[in-house]
Amino acid sequence: LPHVRYLPPISEKTLPDLDDGVWYLNARFKTSAGLGPVSSFKFQIDTKLPQDFQISRVDNDINNRRPELLFSTKDELSGVDHYEMKIGDRDWFNIDESIAGKPYSLPMMGEGDYKVTVKAVDGAGNYSIASLQVTVIKNPNAWPDTIGKIFDYIINILSRGGLFIAFVIALVGLLLAL
Repeated sequence: LPHVRYLPPISEKTLPDLDDGVWYLNARFKTSAGLGPVSSFKFQIDTKLPQDFQISRVDNDINNRRPELLFSTKDELSGVDHYEMKIGDRDWFNIDESIAGKPYSLPMMGEGDYKVTVKAVDGAGNYSIASLQVTVIKNPNAWPDTIGKIFDYIINILSRGGLFIAFVIALVGLLLAL
């Protein structure tokens, strides 16, 4: 093993110009009791971004209010840790990397054009970004807006376990629609 001995001992060391990859540092510490055992420290250097990638819409149905997207990328050194997504001006939210390469359904969306941005973040914090313009239009065969909105609200409440409240709201909504 190559080694360097520092007299007097040092408390820190900068290692300039290391290439990307896995490196090991072996150190032996000296205390008032003498020399300790050799300790090994593994560290990784990753300055490269994850590979460029594309987002595609797999449902190809502009009437779908929960568009399905597909995206995936790789990072050779530290791997993709997670994805982050932003829809329009909304805040970023995390998506587990295990969904990569599988259709991902966006949250329920109203009519309009949305810029969907996905950020692939590797284990070292480097990231690549891809974007896609997603359009959702009103389905002419859908229920009228008022009934559709009431239906969406009921589904939302039911998904939270509010069966009685959903029933009351449905009843009021139907009476108002008449």
